[in-house]
Order: sequence, then C-alpha cells, then structure tokens
Amino acid sequence: MARVQSSPWPDLQPELVGLVLGLLPSIADRVRARAVCRAWRHHAAPLERPPFPWLSLLDGTFLSIPNGEIHRLPLPASARRVHGSLGNLPFLEHDGGGLSLTNPFSNSRDDAVQQLPNVSTIWRKDETTHPLYGERPIAYKLVHLSSSSSSSSLNKVGSPAQESHFAVLITDNSFGHTISVCRPLINTAALVLKGKKKKAAMFRVPSHGRLFDVAFCDGNLYALTCRKLFVLRVEYYSSSDHIKGGRSAPSRVTSMEAVMDYSDDTQTKFKSFSKTYKCAYWSYLVDSAGGRLLHVRRLVGVAPTVPDYERMRRSRTLSFEVFEADLICGRWNRVTTLGGQAIFVGPYSKSLPALGCGPREDCIYFMCDYDYDHTHWDYADPFRGCGVFDMKRDVITPLLADTDVLLPLLDGCKGRPSWFFPS
Repeated sequence: MARVQSSPWPDLQPELVGLVLGLLPSIADRVRARAVCRAWRHHAAPLERPPFPWLSLLDGTFLSIPNGEIHRLPLPASARRVHGSLGNLPFLEHDGGGLSLTNPFSNSRDDAVQQLPNVSTIWRKDETTHPLYGERPIAYKLVHLSSSSSSSSLNKVGSPAQESHFAVLITDNSFGHTISVCRPLINTAALVLKGKKKKAAMFRVPSHGRLFDVAFCDGNLYALTCRKLFVLRVEYYSSSDHIKGGRSAPSRVTSMEAVMDYSDDTQTKFKSFSKTYKCAYWSYLVDSAGGRLLHVRRLVGVAPTVPDYERMRRSRTLSFEVFEADLICGRWNRVTTLGGQAIFVGPYSKSLPALGCGPREDCIYFMCDYDYDHTHWDYADPFRGCGVFDMKRDVITPLLADTDVLLPLLDGCKGRPSWFFPS
C-alpha cells in the first residue's frame, strides 16, 4: 500500500507564515491563505498590516484592489443601495427608507445587522423649497462618533457597540444638508416613546456654501466647506437616560461654529492649471495617524472649449494638495508627506499605513465620486476618473491597468462609488 504523504504546510515556521500572509495585498487572497490549514488560520489572526480596500461599484458588487477580482457580498434582499462602509460594515439603504450597518462576514445573526433609524426620522424636507423641485435625499454619510482605535466602542467582531453614537449627514438634490445623531436600534424603546414615533433632533446646516465632507477627529466632529472649517457641537444621551425617564431630548448637534478660514497661498496649483483648464476643487476631510486632521484638495479640470453641459462628464483629475489643520493657530499648513501613510479619498476617506506590498507611501488613491446624474438619480462610473497620485513625484498613475468600464445592473442593489475596508 502506498504511503500517504502529509502536507508540509502546517509545519511551516510561524515567522514565515506571517511573512507570506503579510505580503498578500488582497483580502480575498488572505482569506484563501487562512483556509490552507488550521495553523495558517491561527497565525493569520494577529496580522496588523492592512490589505488594500475594495471599491464599491455601481451594481452593488465590490472590486478587489489590486488584483481586479469582483466580489458580490450576501447583502439583505431589501437593500437598495450601498452608500459606503464603516470598516467591515457596508452602510445600506433599504426599501421603505430603512438604514443599517451589515456585516457580510459574520456567522452570527445577532452581529450581522445593526438597524439604524429610518430616514423619515432623521431627515425632513426644507419647507422653504419650492414643491415643484421635488427635494429628496441623494447621498448619505455615516460617521462613527468615536476614535477608530477605541476598543471600547467595538464589539468582539469589530462592529460598533450598541451604545455607539453616529452622525448621519444627508445631502439632498438641492445640496441642502441635514445632520442627525443616532444610535443602533436595540428595541422599540430606542425609536418609540409613549406609543409615538420618535424623530431625531435634526440639524439643518446653515447656508455656508456646499458642505464637502464631515469627519470625526480627536473627539470632535468637523465639517468642511469651500472656505471654512467648522466644529459641530454634539450633545449626547444614553439609552438608560431615555428609558428611565431622564432626559427626553435625543442626542443632537446643537451648534456649528467656524474655527478656521481658508485663503489661497502663493503656491496653490489652481493658478497654474487655470491657465489651461477650467478648474474646480473637490475636498475631503481625513482623520490621519496621530490625530492629524487633513484637508485633501482634489483639482479637477476640463478644457475651456467643452460646453457647460458636458463639463462634469468630461472633466478629469489634474492634481492634489494636502493641508494639515493647526487648530491652535487657526490655519491650514501645507504638507508634502503623509508620514508613512497612504490616503484613499472618497465619500468615506481613510488613511492607512504604507507597509509591505500594500498601499504606497505618500500616495493618494482616488476614483470618480464627484459626478451625480440628477436625471437618472445615479452616480458616474468610478473608473471614469480613478488613479494614484504620488505626492513626491507629483504624477498620477492608473489605479488598475486594462480595467473595463463596468455598467450598473438595471435591478437590485446599487452602489455608490466608495472604498470598502474589509479586514
């Protein structure tokens, strides 16, 4: 009888296993590596090197960076749009206005879905808007009001704890902005009080100009417009306060205070590019390593001969500029390095360590996230303007080579171009 040879893989030294797994930039490849044997699965658990994120596509699928694999996650049947994510959790809009955080990698039903308040309880139409305009929400951004490194705000599977607070920024088609503070729903007591549907305290952002982004950094919630940085004052309550008959008012944003103005400096790239293109900025707020609040400005341009109605569709990204907030002196300081980090900008921007074969140091990864089709209520193809900007060389290279444009499906869940950070 022929002797059956045992597999040599479980006998590989832990240091070598960690080295192999650390050199895999794709989360899909890491999952396959964990499946090789029990020893590899055990040594994969403590890995700290983050893989590349996935890119949310228009048809609700996800593209793995950098290998280009397409993944379809097991999302609820009621999900109509993926608006982004918090870590492992896609932020979903459901039929009927429901919102949730869903963990497609969890085997536990209790941890798989965290229900959030219905849109009808956290957004209302501006009464001053003309009824013929048909105002409606077009974009949602969910911000976890906690440090991303705070283990006390996460449960054992990496999901936010039930007592976590979130800020929901809702942008409507007239570019009005509403910010509401909410928590995951534990039971009806979180949404219903004395038999009545409980609405959140909605904060309608004053007309300071278009709100580009919001971010939570070093204990504060910040909002960015074209010319100002604001801090949003948040008043919190706990579920025990509410149930025990304590404070009756829900958690809410109470005020919005400007803490920094912006004025162009002599080195701005806008002046040099505007000689050749019609230019505009698209801005992002990023909570980076060490509590640094960064303002990433994306310079978008189009040839001056392009008709007005074609400018958005035919525009392209020309360059980036990065500034760090100095809240003590009240100014933005230009930075030329990210300090060992790489930044992925989009509706949900994130700074990641540049290690191994992962993201490149001092690089900004981007996709087309700034164009919205008001006629068909949909976003532009993310590959129409994607790439990697190298701050040191001041050049843009392709995000993926030879990637075809992916068209959305007509039915089912749709996605908003955004980064998704599975781990």
